[in-house]
Amino acid sequence: MRVLKVSRMAKIRCISLLAFLLVQTTLQAQTKISNLDLSYWYRADEGLTGKILATKEDSTATLLVRIDEALEGLRKYELSYSLANTLEDEITKRYKLAPITSYFQYEDQASSYFGMRVNVSKYRYIVLWLSDTVNYKRYPFIKEVRAEQQSAEVAFYQMNFNAPIIKNYVSINSEARLRPLDGTRRNLIVKNYDHNFLPALPPMSRPGESDSISFRADIEFNASTDDTIRFEKPGLYYFQLIGAKSGQSVISTNEQYPGTNTFDELVRNLRYLATSDEYEKMMTSFDKKELFDKFWLNNTKSEEKARSAVREYYKRVRNANILFTSYKEGWKTDRGMIYIIFGPPNRVFVKDNSEMWIYEKSFELPRVAFTFSRIDTAFTDEHYVLIRDAEYQNLWFRVVDLWRKGKKEY
Repeated sequence: MRVLKVSRMAKIRCISLLAFLLVQTTLQAQTKISNLDLSYWYRADEGLTGKILATKEDSTATLLVRIDEALEGLRKYELSYSLANTLEDEITKRYKLAPITSYFQYEDQASSYFGMRVNVSKYRYIVLWLSDTVNYKRYPFIKEVRAEQQSAEVAFYQMNFNAPIIKNYVSINSEARLRPLDGTRRNLIVKNYDHNFLPALPPMSRPGESDSISFRADIEFNASTDDTIRFEKPGLYYFQLIGAKSGQSVISTNEQYPGTNTFDELVRNLRYLATSDEYEKMMTSFDKKELFDKFWLNNTKSEEKARSAVREYYKRVRNANILFTSYKEGWKTDRGMIYIIFGPPNRVFVKDNSEMWIYEKSFELPRVAFTFSRIDTAFTDEHYVLIRDAEYQNLWFRVVDLWRKGKKEY
């Protein structure tokens, strides 16, 4: 089948498993993981963001880490980790690792990649601390490490580089190699779904409403790790190791993603702001640009406000795609919807299988909190569903109205 091409290239070497320093330090103040403010995770233009993939075998975890900062900028950071069985455990100790450059593997324009092994014993959670020695800030990255993990068992690698792709989207016609983190050669099933998932429903929708429907794969074939996969078709690709309960998914889309570059896409992204009539007219029009421009100008009553609102709105759409893309585009997810309309949360706290986002009171809006429950699906173990409530209705309409009038505080 054309979408599968067996590579003749030499094997990409496994993640370098570098020794770590067993230097134990005691934290000055005891704290619980659930009390850590993790809002910097969702500030794409501020602080540090990143992602960890992990697989566990016996008492050792293999970590594949992406930090969205160039290596040169990370030299001032010290690396350490803590362990816990629950998010409510008090963290009292940190184990210092070797200098971060010791684990360096690859660098692209926006991120640095690192590979390491850590002795986690029987603990369930690892907290990887990135400590800024100049500004005295500490950034924790939390990862659950368990032998039965889903998507964290495998990673995509760029062709010709020992460089992982720790994101859930690739460009159409690009090629990648799927590798298990433990380095063993295994067989897998690959499926492609050309399915258009619906955007998230507003936060006041009735509990239980969703876009979940049954659908079949358009293409299905067998492959092996270290084979080269060519993403010839758009849509959702799903990879499942033989014998695994679930697998990993990635979206094959246009080269401009996570950005938006066509008026069809610009209009689709307006689903959270436009009325049903406005949206239908724009989607069915032969001149989407004219109706798109009228939507913003007629509502804001000002070209300056319209430009400002459009610039900020689609910046958030792009960031939502970067941060939350899973089996569907990030802007369509529950977290993506809240991020776009309300902006990055002021504070974020994690509990077992949930996240709480807190927005502090502003001149225009009251203090509000949103809770997202993590739901394991066949496609991903990073799917979060908003706990909806009818009480959000007035707040939602208020914020949407501010957007439409170009009065939202950016």
